[in-house]
Amino acid sequence: DAASKLRFEYDTEGYWHPVRVCNMVLAYNPELKTPDQLPGTFYDFAYDTSLKGRTSMGNPLTSGTTMAAVAALSDLYGYEYFQKLGENGTMIESGSTALAKLETGECDVIMILEESVLKKRAEDGSKLSVIYPEDGVILIPSTVMTVAEDRSANMNIAACEAITDWLLSEAGQEFVLAGYMHSVFAGSDKVPFDSISTEELIKSDIGVDWVRCYTQREEIQNEFQNYVTTK
Repeated sequence: DAASKLRFEYDTEGYWHPVRVCNMVLAYNPELKTPDQLPGTFYDFAYDTSLKGRTSMGNPLTSGTTMAAVAALSDLYGYEYFQKLGENGTMIESGSTALAKLETGECDVIMILEESVLKKRAEDGSKLSVIYPEDGVILIPSTVMTVAEDRSANMNIAACEAITDWLLSEAGQEFVLAGYMHSVFAGSDKVPFDSISTEELIKSDIGVDWVRCYTQREEIQNEFQNYVTTK
């Protein structure tokens, strides 16, 4: 059933399934800047020296989605990408702080999850807007996992299955969409508030090498910290 229902990878033995999809993008304040004044790519976010001291992003040492993003970007552009972020004075801070700096004009553009921007637009009437980078977005499926009973202290597979079934139900996916994230359902044309087609995003997805992201996480984090967070 999962094979026909899901448009993202899942565990064929049934231990984990994607239930929501986060989307790493760029964002700006259209009340202060126009798109032609700003980077249209993740590449320019790091390499455009006119943005020096005017950009912000999360910390891959504490944020899993930012970790996935920097792993993907270092795959695409090498560790030089981190060097350029550091040279450009990219600020490393929480999403709420970065969004506030966009609103005040302290930042011109930030790297952030799409859902954070959509939430502000829907709930606060904010004008902050998303840039879907031309070199690709970074889709980050979030999974629900069931631990095998011989490895679990709780040994409650039935409860795990019930939660998984609900998350992968129509009601569960509507809940995901209401949280400004994308559905994992194959063929679904429903999108979060003010977003664009999930299928179009999939076509432009840079992709995360999850094996490298896990097995080389210390190296990736150290390289990032050497160039960026210690500046």
